[in-house]
Amino acid sequence: MDSGDATAIDVIDVDMAILTAHSAQEIIEDTEWDATLSALRAAMRSGGVLAFDNLDPRARAWESWRPDRVGRRELPGYGVVEFWHRVDEFTDGVVHMESGFRVPSLGEERLIAGKMRFRTREELTESLERAGFAVEAMYADHNGRPVDDSPDELIVIATAALFD
Repeated sequence: MDSGDATAIDVIDVDMAILTAHSAQEIIEDTEWDATLSALRAAMRSGGVLAFDNLDPRARAWESWRPDRVGRRELPGYGVVEFWHRVDEFTDGVVHMESGFRVPSLGEERLIAGKMRFRTREELTESLERAGFAVEAMYADHNGRPVDDSPDELIVIATAALFD
């Protein structure tokens, strides 16, 4: 299985699970987050590793997400792709937003409504421990910068604890 709902995992003794591109923040409700972590733990061998990224809410990244701040990336075969976000609301750690994507070479534009949950370092640690993981490390970026240096990302590395 390479995508989808973690509660549908039907394998055991997994060595590693990775949630990429802030996908962990797409799991909004605590009950769903807890079920996801529990399913991942149940599928892992003891000592298996879970890794994911989460934008640190202390950085308040959503405050800079505005439609006038258009990002651009070159996509082979399509040319430039433009993207932007518009925040509609921030309530109880959840950003309600709309993301826009434009491919000028195709004359196409898409708007997608979405939500992102911003969990604190403490919330992540507590939920991982409840699910049977031990947090081995948290970093502020993919280069291993300490979290306390400045808020940015929370790169989380956790290991599956031994079952009782």
